[in-house]
Amino acid sequence: MTPADEARCGLRGPSPSPSIVVARRRRWRPKLTLALCVFSAVGLAGVSLIRLPYYALQPGLVRPTEPMVDLGGGVRDPEVGELAFATVVVDGPLSVLQALAGWLDATVAIVPEGWVLRGQSPQQNVQHNEVLMADSKQLAVHLALTYLNLAHSGGALVAAVEPASAAAGVLGVGDVVLAVGGVGVTNGAGLVDIIGRAAPGDVIVLRVLPAAMLATAASSTPRTRLGALVGQAVEVSVVLAADGADPARARLGVNARNAYDVSYPSVVSIDSGAVGGPSAGLAYALTVIDLLSAGDLTGGQKVVATGSVDLDGTIGPVGGIEQKAVAVRRSGAKLFLVPASQTEAELREARRLAGDVELVPVGSIGDALAVLAARGGAGMVLTVPGG
Repeated sequence: MTPADEARCGLRGPSPSPSIVVARRRRWRPKLTLALCVFSAVGLAGVSLIRLPYYALQPGLVRPTEPMVDLGGGVRDPEVGELAFATVVVDGPLSVLQALAGWLDATVAIVPEGWVLRGQSPQQNVQHNEVLMADSKQLAVHLALTYLNLAHSGGALVAAVEPASAAAGVLGVGDVVLAVGGVGVTNGAGLVDIIGRAAPGDVIVLRVLPAAMLATAASSTPRTRLGALVGQAVEVSVVLAADGADPARARLGVNARNAYDVSYPSVVSIDSGAVGGPSAGLAYALTVIDLLSAGDLTGGQKVVATGSVDLDGTIGPVGGIEQKAVAVRRSGAKLFLVPASQTEAELREARRLAGDVELVPVGSIGDALAVLAARGGAGMVLTVPGG
């Protein structure tokens, strides 16, 4: 019998045999292992469940815009190339593990919760972005038709009326203000400018084209000119009130936008699906122009564009430009039009992440059209196929 056998059989004297010592070690090792596993599981659950006030901006998809545009039965100019916009995936609030993973990924931006929500609840933020997308689509269509000489500013469209304001009971949503005191109004900014030169208490005479709906959407107060005929301009008097924030300033109490006289015979609409925010405006405007004008704006290439649009065709900055550059690179596109109003740091990082994609800043829709023409696309052709 070997010493090892003796040790196992307990034949080596009265002292505790090694076999007993070993047996005791085997009893507490599983307990220690179990405890470590429990603590590890609790720790992992903690870092997985604990939420931080941070969100992740991740590269999304590049979505073609032509299939989203409905020309209302109008003739579509056939296109060879493709116009598209890039999206960003916004995820949050993040767990500790998600935040760590995002910080280690150069294509992901971790931003404070306030940067995303802007003081809103998540549901309010979603609804706000839906409104921004709806406005962006409407502006894009009007701007495209304007560039094609198919729409012209035709007054100030009343988009909202403040309750208990000077305009309540006099103007309604959908009315178009054509003149103030005999001075013509061609757009929303013109109405704001005229009111800004008046004083509280001034009586102004508005020449108005009434909307089809004679009930005010923003106020239950009935309008004073209920007998006005739709399509016939009428004149109404309004006593301007004082601005609550600045009593020396006059206030009419309406939210006004550009009204357009459109000569295109059909209604152009855009189905954006579940995408929110205003950043697809440039891509939508270029797509409508491309579909309604002769030639191919893209020169047969795949072109991605991002940027909000303003009433005068100016391209506004957007969030997540760096993540969108990654999405464009992954899509295989070689030209990415971005707002010139982005910061230098944002543009520099977007170029780095875009790789071999040509990233070109543009300040207006006109700039974008010039860039496309210089790279083989059709020039600005003010004709409508079949028109």
